[in-house]
Amino acid sequence: MLCLTHLLSGLLVGKLIGGSMLLVAAGAVVVDIDHLYNFVKKGIIYSPKKLWTTMFSPHDPHGTNRTMAHSLLGWAIATIALLTISRQYGAMLSIGYLSHLIIDVFDSDDLHLFFPLKGSVKGPVVYNSASEYFLNIVLAAALVMSFYLI
Repeated sequence: MLCLTHLLSGLLVGKLIGGSMLLVAAGAVVVDIDHLYNFVKKGIIYSPKKLWTTMFSPHDPHGTNRTMAHSLLGWAIATIALLTISRQYGAMLSIGYLSHLIIDVFDSDDLHLFFPLKGSVKGPVVYNSASEYFLNIVLAAALVMSFYLI
């Protein structure tokens, strides 16, 4: 999913739970740091053309950029670490992280949610597609409505 999709979902979840919208949104977005690692590892970051193609292609032409960070195991490890630092802030970041994984379940690319177990989850929404833009409109509308209803 696009960063915007994760940002909107994180802001909405933060608003709905009555927590810090910014912390939940940060937790929802920061999970994709593993993409940056793979971009550097594969040299994609050094080629604007490859970077552009990778970021905006419906499917990753260089293989999956999702690491263990995109799994429930990664979430559990991060949550334990975050909660030992700060229960309040850690909880908000953890909820954002979990919202990222939930949104990625709807993505059509492989998601190894139950790593280290084999298998993957695939959803119906193609990355950077009209359906994802529609999802962003729905999330944005829900976010705006939440300020009037909650």
